[in-house]
Amino acid sequence: MLSGTIRASRRRFLFSRLSKVTVPVRLYSNPQDKKQTIEQFNKSKVDYKFGYNFDTIDDLDKKINPDRQATIDLEDELAANFNTRIENDPSLANLRYGSPEYKEQLHNLYEEFKKKQEKDRKRFEFNERMKGVGMGVLIVVGAISAHQIFMNYQYLKTSIMADYTYKIGDSKAQDLSAPELNTKRVANFAEKLESELNDETIANLQNSTEVPGLYVFGKHNGQKLPIRLPFFNGMLLKDVYISPDYLVVVNEKGQVYQWYKGLETPQLMNVPINVKQVCVSGDYLYMLSEKGEVVYTPRPEVKSAEFTPLKTRNLLGIQKEQTYNKVDVPGAVQQISSGKDHLLCLSRKGKAYVINTSSTPENYGQYGPAFSPFDKSVEIPCNKAIDITLLNNELITKKDGSKSVKERTFTSVAAGSNFNIVADQAGEIWTWGQNSNGECGIELNLKNELQPVPKKILSKKDIIRAFFIHLPKNVTTDNLTIDKVLAGNESSYVLVSYIDPEDSTQNKQVVLSFGNGVNGQLGNNRYLHVCSKPQIMKSLLGLEEYDEAKNALTNIGIKDISVGDKHLFVTLDNSGTNKDVLAVGENESGQHGNGKRVKTNKPVQLPKLIEPEDFEGQTRKKLVQKVGDVVTNRLSLLSGTQLPNGTNIEQVIVAGKESSAIFYRRS
Repeated sequence: MLSGTIRASRRRFLFSRLSKVTVPVRLYSNPQDKKQTIEQFNKSKVDYKFGYNFDTIDDLDKKINPDRQATIDLEDELAANFNTRIENDPSLANLRYGSPEYKEQLHNLYEEFKKKQEKDRKRFEFNERMKGVGMGVLIVVGAISAHQIFMNYQYLKTSIMADYTYKIGDSKAQDLSAPELNTKRVANFAEKLESELNDETIANLQNSTEVPGLYVFGKHNGQKLPIRLPFFNGMLLKDVYISPDYLVVVNEKGQVYQWYKGLETPQLMNVPINVKQVCVSGDYLYMLSEKGEVVYTPRPEVKSAEFTPLKTRNLLGIQKEQTYNKVDVPGAVQQISSGKDHLLCLSRKGKAYVINTSSTPENYGQYGPAFSPFDKSVEIPCNKAIDITLLNNELITKKDGSKSVKERTFTSVAAGSNFNIVADQAGEIWTWGQNSNGECGIELNLKNELQPVPKKILSKKDIIRAFFIHLPKNVTTDNLTIDKVLAGNESSYVLVSYIDPEDSTQNKQVVLSFGNGVNGQLGNNRYLHVCSKPQIMKSLLGLEEYDEAKNALTNIGIKDISVGDKHLFVTLDNSGTNKDVLAVGENESGQHGNGKRVKTNKPVQLPKLIEPEDFEGQTRKKLVQKVGDVVTNRLSLLSGTQLPNGTNIEQVIVAGKESSAIFYRRS
């Protein structure tokens, strides 16, 4: 029994030492597959998918176990480079490694390297800060520039495109689609000029320095250049009123001529008074005589049933009916100015009176507080002087507390379409009437769009305080003078003179403007619908010229300003006998007389008058170039010039309604 157990254990031990024999067994085998061909075997293969976008197990393995590149420790590399650079320094080459001298030199190199590194770091930080500051400044400048470009896009576009749109030069256009045809080339300008300067016009040309007369241009005759009216050749005139359909001329003798549609030549009016000034307002033509009388007569195109002719008696007592009537104004009148439906008069005593000139007036407060625009029940009398008591008088409070009424004296008056502006002897500016565009100089709101009560808007102190940057530092109210006030349809102007305290011989002038400037008539380099705060015409500041007589630079003052409905002319007071003229505002009808129809918001020079000699041996192209050159051929009005017959004369330019005129007056 025991021996059998021992033998069994030995057998198990022996078998455990022997390697196991593996018998391969093929599962699911088909004996018939052994006889298949290669083509049949390939057809029987099955494609296995290991997931989306993985065709093989190798692709799956690449996604699961990507190749990991050896990472570089930047700090270790920098440290290695740092130590290597120091250990390779030439100053350590002659020292024994590990010696005290070696360690000291190594320490010095390390400290030097640290200082240099700190210096480089500070420089880097400074550069980064400067980049940040520069980027910030660039962003701010860019934002401001973008805002300015956006706000002034139309102006910039016009300024940039003006050289292309209104360029004068030979055209290189080959067909109608060429963009060069949009330029005002010489040939195109010459064609338009030829349509205006026809044979009849050229035949009527006279030498402007020898033959006095009258030039008109604008909507009245459809011309963009001053054209002579042969009827007035040789005449010296006092005043001219011009509009698109009506022309009134006062000759040197005080006789009045009128010309309107239906008349072949100007007609002499039967007015037996010596007239010096004419105005048209409402239904009537108003005339101011040398004696200070204001008379009126119906306009030819208006039939007024309310007009009653004046009846007078001669020395024999015979009654005669005149063609005019007289406005009863207290005292003699020295100046009149017309609005749309009212007339503003300045008496020789310095009183201001308003006159209604229409049977159906539009009341905007221009008639004063006695005829409020809010009270429609009150009828405004026609052709009756209205005394504005609150304006012509002022209340004076004395030191003892007593009060008294003092008469206020005015020096200049002007009437706009529906408002008035006046200047008193103390240099204060008063306005009343319509204020829809700020023409009264009052900040516009719903309460003061109509201003029937006269209000003081400016004084000498206000002018000095508001425009001190443009005036001498030491200028005072004693050095300041209000020369004149003027008015357009919806705009106001104030001509101010001052004397420089440092040089009392230098008399300088500035022009203030406010109101409607949508056509550029304010002359402040902008187009504004509403401008209630007075603006200064900066283009007229600091004008100088070389005076050959004095052999020095002298200031150029302002001789006169003529204001039309939406444009004006500024006549400069140059030294000598020629006075330059500048134009501002609307020019749609050619009322500037420069051959163009382009409005301007700053004063521009005009071409000189066309003379007969301009057509002698010259081509139209040279004439056009001469008209376009306002630098050497600019308009200069005669002043103090003697005619061949010995008469001293001056030329005067007048701005009217969409039209203008130039006439000769005895100086």
